[in-house]
Amino acid sequence: MSDLKLEEINLNLLVSLNVLLKEKNVTRAARKLGVTQSAMSHSLRRLRDMFDDELLVQGSGGMVLTPRAERLSEPLHDELLELERVVRDEARFDPATAQRTFRIATSDFVGMVIIPPLLDIVTRESERVELLFRPIELERVAWQLETGELAMNLGVGLEASVGLRRRKLFEDDFVCVARSGHPGIVENLDLETYLSLSHMLISPTSEGEGVVDSVLAEMNRARRVTLKVPFFAAAPMLIARSDLILTAPRRMVEQIAPRFELELYEPPLHLPRFAVVATWHERFDRDEAHRWLREAVMRAAAMADRCDGAIASIPCVAPCSSDSAMCK
Repeated sequence: MSDLKLEEINLNLLVSLNVLLKEKNVTRAARKLGVTQSAMSHSLRRLRDMFDDELLVQGSGGMVLTPRAERLSEPLHDELLELERVVRDEARFDPATAQRTFRIATSDFVGMVIIPPLLDIVTRESERVELLFRPIELERVAWQLETGELAMNLGVGLEASVGLRRRKLFEDDFVCVARSGHPGIVENLDLETYLSLSHMLISPTSEGEGVVDSVLAEMNRARRVTLKVPFFAAAPMLIARSDLILTAPRRMVEQIAPRFELELYEPPLHLPRFAVVATWHERFDRDEAHRWLREAVMRAAAMADRCDGAIASIPCVAPCSSDSAMCK
């Protein structure tokens, strides 16, 4: 390797190596680059010859990096990003004529709030821009934003990571919801009644605990969670057909409660407000297409604040100053 000259190195091999070192899996790396697994395996063999090192070896939990690969990983990644900055096309972006696909990660709760007004904005300003929404992968989202696999993440704040930028979209708090005529709730929902009921918890992984459990633990109390689901969309139907109670974001609950004859109650304990933010990587700060997308998302959030939006055919229940079709 010490005799290898830069002009003798195939840049595509270094791109493959960068993805291999991040994914630590030949199949995932091949999928990421849009090549066959056989082609990626061939690239790995050539890279091993080039560096005279195995680079990736089998460990107890999958492939692991050799010490040489560990030393290569960060500087190679950084230098490839810098090279991309140099050669990237900074042509002007006109949403009216540009053909572009933006991939955005979000939860279905945030999607309920943001997607309707955002769709209204995008379809009004562009005929060829495509929005692809996908679930948030917490363990990979920072990498996805940095590489451009994702244009943006919409959700609660991510853990601090170098290069990530954020803007607050809106704030929300929590409300409790149960079916109308719930036999365990006579009038008001006090703490003892709340703790006596069976609870539903919405968690992206259907694992772990929620904000409510953390607050209760500080009070040396606990609730009984009997159902965990990874998405918000199924919650109203499950609540309407059971004696479960759900503590969830107010915006979501207030939009869906009328359709399913659900009753809302103020939580009998102090739960913190939370912010929903847009997160992107600083690499794309000056990219005109990404700027347009960020501004569209911020406008959508402002529209949702003026009028809590509509889901499917549910009309807004309050006067709305927005000219959005979703508010009519």
